[in-house]
Amino acid sequence: MEEKPELSCDAEGVCLCCKQTPPPSELLPCHTCEAKWHLPCLPSPPVSSSDSHWDCPDCTGLSCQKAVPESTIVSAIRTVHADSSLTEKQKARKCQELVGGVPQPSEDENHENIFDGTLNCTICNQLPDRPVTVGSSLLLNQ
Repeated sequence: MEEKPELSCDAEGVCLCCKQTPPPSELLPCHTCEAKWHLPCLPSPPVSSSDSHWDCPDCTGLSCQKAVPESTIVSAIRTVHADSSLTEKQKARKCQELVGGVPQPSEDENHENIFDGTLNCTICNQLPDRPVTVGSSLLLNQ
């Protein structure tokens, strides 16, 4: 059996399920959010339309009855956050490892060897040995 979508009417009064503008007698307002709902399009319409305290499926949570099964990564993250022996930094690191994996350093990415003295910057090589100051008389002549 095909499930009906649980949609209310839009601001112009058009039902988002059947795309028709129902008469006011077929509209039921939600007590909580005041959205108008088309009675024939409701998956489980109330017994009487005069019920002034009717709550729509969005407000009662009936539209969320199908719970999404918890994945193993979510349960692992919750376990890490519940571990009181870890600091916040350790928890963040463990969660990052769970989500993104642990990076394996490759031989090409050995960052420790960058600063061994063989790196020559062409800009840095052209810098003078001591700071150069411009005299105030030169600035006034410009």
